[in-house]
Amino acid sequence: MTTKSIQKQVTLSPYDVVDHLRTPEEINAFLEACTLEADGNTDFLDQALAAVARAKAKHRLI
Repeated sequence: MTTKSIQKQVTLSPYDVVDHLRTPEEINAFLEACTLEADGNTDFLDQALAAVARAKAKHRLI
């Protein structure tokens, strides 16, 4: 019995949360989740707030 090797090329694209923060409700849920996850880590919260700022600019929510 022989085994054939199957090779498949997979293309990955970078993930950016900004693409998924399109409404105020999504932004609020994101910030709530980040606040719970951060556990006092201010750098983490800074990154979350920066993502929200980029999302607002990208989706013209300002």
